[in-house]
Order: sequence, then structure tokens, then C-alpha cells
Amino acid sequence: MKGLVPILVIVLCLFLLFYAKDMRRQGTIFTCTTFFDFEKHDRWTSFCRAIDAILEHETPETLSKISRWVVVNEYSDKPKANWSQKVQEKYPFIEVIQKTEFSKGQAASMNLILDLLVPYKFWIHWEDTWYPRTSCLGRAFSIMESTQITQLQMTQHKEKPNWLDVQEDRIHCQEGYCLIDPSKDVLKYIHMSPYNKFEGAVFDNWPLYSLLPSINRAAFYSRLGHFSTDPKLWPIRFEWDYARRWYLAGGTKAVLEDGPVIRKNDHVSTYDKK
Repeated sequence: MKGLVPILVIVLCLFLLFYAKDMRRQGTIFTCTTFFDFEKHDRWTSFCRAIDAILEHETPETLSKISRWVVVNEYSDKPKANWSQKVQEKYPFIEVIQKTEFSKGQAASMNLILDLLVPYKFWIHWEDTWYPRTSCLGRAFSIMESTQITQLQMTQHKEKPNWLDVQEDRIHCQEGYCLIDPSKDVLKYIHMSPYNKFEGAVFDNWPLYSLLPSINRAAFYSRLGHFSTDPKLWPIRFEWDYARRWYLAGGTKAVLEDGPVIRKNDHVSTYDKK
């Protein structure tokens, strides 16, 4: 028994070193990426629609769980407005991170956000063209607080919740949400170089993580490192490269079964070069 004491002390010290600070995490950070000066789509209107819908549908109690609201705006050398001031005037509770010419691109935006997560228990991530058609954050908090899910996605595509179009044996629905298993062939592709040509099979075996609106367990992301900002990995490969790290680290995925977060058909992606 005496010989076990030093071992138990070491185990306790390791626990305190690696996990105690995560146990102290509190509150939720809400982040949103946008490009207010995007020429092909009115992102300011989309952003306002998203925030207004969240404020309209969620209760004060739910909204009070969000400790910090942050929007990261892409750099433009010819901004149409003082966007930080404009956001503050309409939404004084939202802080703006205005990117510079040295931090262009979505990967850089996500890295700025990842660096903000350390104090928080939950992380709600949004993209400006999505908005809720009904309340969803209150339900999302309840699910995250009663499970160990890493990422709970809230979106739908073509009038069907994302991920509910995969093979039925990968979907395990509980009350209000569905757990999504990885595809059976995900390991065939997950170790390939992100610089390789992406075939359809790569997308069919995507390792679950998504940048689309979701609520996440913040501590998990603190251990994954940053997104690659190599231009050669734009637009899809940088996300896949991060997703495979997320998956290999043990990330678990679920979706709200009603897909309450939608976007208009007029959405134009910054991926589109036309």
C-alpha cells in the first residue's frame, strides 16, 4: 500500500496540471466570422438578421449564459464604413476584431477565435449568413450540460438537418438531438496529406467537424492547435486538415434533429471566384 502512495500523488499532480484549469472554465463565448465589405453579397444585412433573430427567439435567461460576443471582420483595403463603430452602435454588447492585411483569410479568423476560448466552458460559433428560425440555444445548452458531446451542430441544408442524410446506422437519435457516427471508411482517408487532390470519397468520409453554426466544448479545442493558413489549403483543405485532428483527438458530433438554423438561397460564398 505504501508503494502506491507516490504513484497516487503523481496521478493527482498530473490531473491538477492538465484538467483542473478546464474545470474552472465558466460561461460561454459567442463568435461570428464575417466580411462586411464583400462585394457579391450584403453581409451587413445578413449579420444583422442573424443577431436580431437570436435576440428575438432566445429568452433572457438563455442569453445571459453568453459571457462574451465577438465578431471577426475580414480585412478590406477599401472599407465601406467604420464597421467597428457601426456594430457597436447597433449592438453595444458585441466587440469587433477588425483584421489587418497581415491576417487575411478564414483560417486566420478562426485562429484569432481559438485564442479567445481559454476561459470559457462553451463556445458558440456562427457564420454571418445563418440565422435561427426558432429558439435553439436554450436546447443546445441543456444538451451540452447533460452529455459529453464535443460539437452540437444546429443547421440544415435543403430543408433537411445537416448530417441526417447519411447512412441510417450512423445516426442515433435521442430526445431532441442525434449523435452522428463517423463513416466506416473515414480512417482510409484521414491520414492522407491535405495537399493531395480531393476526390468525392474524401467528402463522403468527412471527419465530422464543421465550421457551420454549432455549440462546442471549448476546452477540447485548446488542445488541437491552429488552422493552417497556407494559401494552398484554401478553401476546403484547411478545414479538412483541422477536422481530422479534431476527429483523431476523440471529437464527438451531434445535431439538433430539427435543424433550426437556416440561411437564404441568395447566399454567395467567399469560396466562389465568379
